[in-house]
Amino acid sequence: MSTALVGWSQGLPGAQTESTKPPKRITILPVPVLFYQQETGAGYGLGGLLSGRLGNDTITRSSNIRAQYWTTQKKQNLLQLVHTIYSPGEKYYLNGEISAYTNRLYFFGVGNDAPQVQTSNRSFVDFKLFIINQRIQKSIAKNQFLGLQYRLSRVYNVVPEIGRVDDNGDEIINQTNYFQLDPRVNSQQRNFSVSGVGPVYTYDSRDVALAASKGSLLDLQVMFNGKFIGSDYNFVRYQI
Repeated sequence: MSTALVGWSQGLPGAQTESTKPPKRITILPVPVLFYQQETGAGYGLGGLLSGRLGNDTITRSSNIRAQYWTTQKKQNLLQLVHTIYSPGEKYYLNGEISAYTNRLYFFGVGNDAPQVQTSNRSFVDFKLFIINQRIQKSIAKNQFLGLQYRLSRVYNVVPEIGRVDDNGDEIINQTNYFQLDPRVNSQQRNFSVSGVGPVYTYDSRDVALAASKGSLLDLQVMFNGKFIGSDYNFVRYQI
C-alpha cells in the first residue's frame, strides 16, 4: 500500500522528479581580473561570462556575453561589454562590443625617421576612448552570414603629462613632454571620431565561438568612413 501511495504522489502536479526538470540553458561565470604592466602598475577588477543556447534545437551554437571592469594604480580603467549571439536556428548572427577606456600610452613621435622617434622622446599621453562596434548578419547558407557592420571610435580628453619618462617610467626632470613639441601631432590634440558603416561577410564553422576546438572563421569587410556618418576622417577600409 505504501509503495502505491508513493508512486501516485510523484504524479501529482508540482511534484517534479529529477528527470523532468528542464535542462539548465544559461551559465554565469564570474572571473577575477589581475595584471601588471609598467605603464599602468597593478590592475584589478572583475569580469563575468554569460553563455547559453537560444532555442531548443541542436543546430544553434551557444551564444555568450562577456562583461568586465578593471582599474589600475595609475588610474587607467576599462568598462566593456562584448557579445556573440546566434538566434534560434542561426537565422541571424549578432556580434559586437561597447567599450569605454581611460588609457595611457607611451608617445615617442610620429613615423620611423630618426631623430624624431627615439627613446629620449618617451612621454606619457593620457586619453579617453569610446568604441561601439556592432554587426547584424543574416544566414545565407550553412555557416555563412551576410549583413552590415557599424563602428565608432571616439578619442577625447587627450592630455600629455608633464615631462618625459625614463626606461623605468620615472619622470625626467626639466624635459617637456614630446607630444607638445612635435608639430606633426597638433591636430591630434583635439577630440576626434572615426565612424564607418559597410557590408560584412562571415564564414563561421566554429563549434564554440568563445573557445573553439575545431572549425574556421573568416571575415570579409568593407568599411566606409566619412562625414555622412559622423566621422572626422574620410577613407575606406578593406579588411580580411
